[in-house]
Amino acid sequence: MTAGGPALKGRLATSHYFALGFGGIVGSGWLVITGSWLAAAGPGGAMAGFLLGGALIALIALCYGELTRRFPEAGAEFIYIRRVFGRFPAFMAGWCLFVYYVAVAVFEGVAFGAALRLLVPGLMAGRLYAVRGVAVSPGELGFGLLGAGLILGLNASGIGVSGGFQRLATYGFLVVAAAILTLMAAFGSASNLEPLFQAGPGRPVWAGVITVFVVSIFMLDGFQAVPQAIEERSPDRSASAVAPVVVASVAGSTLFYVAVIAATSAPTPWTRLAGQPLATVRAAALLPHGALLAKALLAAGAVSLIKTWNVMIIMAARLLVAMAREGLAPPGLMRLSARRGAPTAALSLATGLSLAGLLVGRAAIDPIIEVSSMILSLLYGASCLALWIVQRREGARALAWLTPPLGVAAAVVIGGIAFAEPAQQGPSGMLDYGLVVLWLSAGVLAWRFAPPRQPDATARAARGAPINHDHPGPR
Repeated sequence: MTAGGPALKGRLATSHYFALGFGGIVGSGWLVITGSWLAAAGPGGAMAGFLLGGALIALIALCYGELTRRFPEAGAEFIYIRRVFGRFPAFMAGWCLFVYYVAVAVFEGVAFGAALRLLVPGLMAGRLYAVRGVAVSPGELGFGLLGAGLILGLNASGIGVSGGFQRLATYGFLVVAAAILTLMAAFGSASNLEPLFQAGPGRPVWAGVITVFVVSIFMLDGFQAVPQAIEERSPDRSASAVAPVVVASVAGSTLFYVAVIAATSAPTPWTRLAGQPLATVRAAALLPHGALLAKALLAAGAVSLIKTWNVMIIMAARLLVAMAREGLAPPGLMRLSARRGAPTAALSLATGLSLAGLLVGRAAIDPIIEVSSMILSLLYGASCLALWIVQRREGARALAWLTPPLGVAAAVVIGGIAFAEPAQQGPSGMLDYGLVVLWLSAGVLAWRFAPPRQPDATARAARGAPINHDHPGPR
């Protein structure tokens, strides 16, 4: 048992956790927008932008790794904020995170249908309806619903099944993608990457690097899947053994994006692909047997979508369980199946809402994902600050003191970028600020009119006491 309810149990190994972290970060967006990165900064500038973004996110991931060791419970940011700052800030964090997870799950579901349309063009013919001018075909909706059913079935079978699928999908994707990217580099030429650095007309080179850097810090979100599932590690594995995977998933994802940029630029002069949709697929098509390789890359992208979708549902369900155990969500959401130990009620709610979102379509979900960057930057900062406070309580070593202030500083940079970005878009960007206010206001109203349970004495004690949870997982 945990402080407020039954513990989640599992036997996840380090390889599972990397699959969750990497799989939560790398979806299929890189297939679509690599050409935009090249147009913004050239291959060298795009790679530099991602390396800078990876370094910044790694500072935050270091804080999350330390927090994972100290608080080996499902919930991630929600738990860190709950234990240090109290119930209302934690509720608001959970509220925002759950909406974000579901929105990304919907986005992946819609994108899954779109990916299949590219693979089998005739499969997605017709128009079922449109939202904000974006058409949704019967095929896209049908395959989105099929994918949602598959993910619900996997997760309802327990973390052993969904984690096993995640590991298979992630490493299988990496093998296929790495093989194709290697062929692209081998059959290409280093001269095709020249000029390495280039920005748009009238713009300095560094401006292009910053443009890609801004994109990268949001392309590298998803490492939180590791702390969300930390409670379900193998009984013989300590939280300290898992914590480094948080940073490793960020580092691995950063290197993957850098490899994609380099390989895409190798088969032909990169200027021919700059700004083109599906630039990496177009580059693969230039190789011997290019049509087959392009299809294989698209298929790998579809698999990558499913694994990211799976991670979002895993995180959403664990968050609901954590909130219910703290009395900040209906208690029924912490219910586990007797046979598999899966949080069936939480999974059903998260999947049900994502199914409803599929009917709305990507055009209505995009704004939520766009404003999530602002919300996430606040949660990054609050989590790193929570570690700083916990370290002061524990009397941490002098060297350890460097981690949280660097993480807070990184979160401030990310927040500054996130909150400034809509202002650059003119009047249309003002909608993003309005959505943030609406989102937070809805959370305040939910807190005001939904009576939360009071935490028990164990949970209250956990909030104020020094914490050292460096022990094997729940048995």
